[in-house]
Amino acid sequence: MASKFSSEKLEEIRAQFDQFDADGNGHITCSEIAEVLKALGETTPGYKIRDMIREVDIDENGTIEFNEFVEMYAKVTAEKKTYGLQKTADKAKKLVQVGGLSEASAEDGEDLSDLMALSPEEILLRWFNYHLEEAGNPRRVHNFTKDIMDSECYTVLLNQIAPDDAGVDLSPLQEKDPEKRATLMLQQADKIGCKKFVRPKDVVKGNQRLNLAFVANLFNTYPALKPTEEGLPDFDLGDFGETREEKTFRNWMNSLGVNPFVNSLYQDLKDGNVLLQLFDKVKPGIVKWEKVNKPPYKMGGNMKKLENCNYAVDLGKQMGFSVVGIGGKDIFDGNKLTLAIIWQLMRAYTLAMLQKLSGSDKPIEEDAILLWTNTTLEEAGKTHTISGFKDQSISTSLPVIDLLDALRPGKVNYEIVLTAPSTDEII
Repeated sequence: MASKFSSEKLEEIRAQFDQFDADGNGHITCSEIAEVLKALGETTPGYKIRDMIREVDIDENGTIEFNEFVEMYAKVTAEKKTYGLQKTADKAKKLVQVGGLSEASAEDGEDLSDLMALSPEEILLRWFNYHLEEAGNPRRVHNFTKDIMDSECYTVLLNQIAPDDAGVDLSPLQEKDPEKRATLMLQQADKIGCKKFVRPKDVVKGNQRLNLAFVANLFNTYPALKPTEEGLPDFDLGDFGETREEKTFRNWMNSLGVNPFVNSLYQDLKDGNVLLQLFDKVKPGIVKWEKVNKPPYKMGGNMKKLENCNYAVDLGKQMGFSVVGIGGKDIFDGNKLTLAIIWQLMRAYTLAMLQKLSGSDKPIEEDAILLWTNTTLEEAGKTHTISGFKDQSISTSLPVIDLLDALRPGKVNYEIVLTAPSTDEII
């Protein structure tokens, strides 16, 4: 794990660790971890720290050694970068919907749905190049490695997106030495509070992961985009906005490690491959992978994708899913009927997990879950029960809150729970 950091970074981590290791015995107490992380610039919630302690403190001696702490720090910083990229994707989609990013990102022949399907890295590259073009600079970046190593494009980007009164300028371009130029460029970034994730050496060496995080932070902080005057008259924006349900499904898929990462629920499922991966995760072995067409697709590409989608529907039938009126063409076309299959996959996955946790060799039925839920609520003296999983009271979250309190008495602060919430308050 230590190899993930440079020798300079490890020295910085060691210095902070040693400050709290007062007796020099090579470890710190679990209660000191939050303070060491804070000293390294990472504010981490207590529950996450407790979870990480359980993972690394294998001997359960209540102390954390340096190597264990480095592992924890690596996880914290990795999650921070991942969150930054997801934030980038979410923000970009909102900008696409109001037209602000469409001018910056759209290429010939692309429409709104194409933009919504872009990965965070692709969005950032287009945004970067848009501002280079707006600045009248002939250069373009195609990656976050060799194309940014000389800091010239970074300097132009910062000058273009910074507020007029920030004092950001192009002076780093006058420096000939690449590392010194990178240092001056980051000083410019610091003027707008964006000197994060990278050091001069990371820029000069073209560290892809750190430079991607640096640009994502610039985009999130100073996108410097405005909606076009015309907006997007040819599109019904409501059709492209991601609902909470769709985002939940997308996050669930990504949590299972599907490949490619799902950025757009409908666009990224159109070739059937992600759905087939999900079927295999829900019921290992059900997918006959020799029948699956895999990218890159060449001649007859659309037909091969459609074959995958048809196979996904057939698997749904094998698993007893309700797929009446749903065909592979609906998945291929990005039809919202795809949600019906995804919902049933997520439900089957949850039931399979419950069966595994219960240690039973028989499938867990919904009636058993319903009986357990209502019995638990009644035994705890709660007033809310549910008649089924389509019970409208579930949408208020009140039965769920009561169930949580029944399982962990005293953990729910009922003073902030609304007993008759409006639609806005429910959300």
